[in-house]
Amino acid sequence: MHQLARLVGLSAVLALSTGAVQAQRRAATPAAARAAAARANQVNITISLTVDGKSYRATGIGECTHAPVASIYSVMASMWSVQYNSNSSTPKNLSLTMWRLTRGSAPPQLTIAVNTGSNSHHISTVKGGEIAGSGTVTMQAKGAGGRFEISGKTAKGAAVRGTIECERFTPAMAEGG
Repeated sequence: MHQLARLVGLSAVLALSTGAVQAQRRAATPAAARAAAARANQVNITISLTVDGKSYRATGIGECTHAPVASIYSVMASMWSVQYNSNSSTPKNLSLTMWRLTRGSAPPQLTIAVNTGSNSHHISTVKGGEIAGSGTVTMQAKGAGGRFEISGKTAKGAAVRGTIECERFTPAMAEGG
């Protein structure tokens, strides 16, 4: 009888342990999937910018995405996006989004934010949003990637000029999922 109680207790512990491991696997699966997706979106980026008279060059890993069909403030457009973050180079952070409207001949609109470590600079020409400074952006396709050329001024008058190159573009995820 004593051995039977021990066996039942051991079975209960084993069942609880197995359930806990399965719960951990279920909990880890979405996180692991997100991590794998993030790694798949990682591409080589080359940045060459002059910001407020200072030159910044960086090469590293980041994200370059493209959505051929998107919208900005309920206007249909194609969208390209670059996200770069670094602890060891300058710029420390860079975010660029370019919108090319699908109707009309308006020039592409952009939002760019550059953090040099000591200063942050921001330009946004997206109509319907908050305009900050002025600028232009073009993108020339290069194989699976492309090269952006940026020229503009922040609202405070700092000039931002240069290029950002993406090795390739990955599909953009729809906002909210």
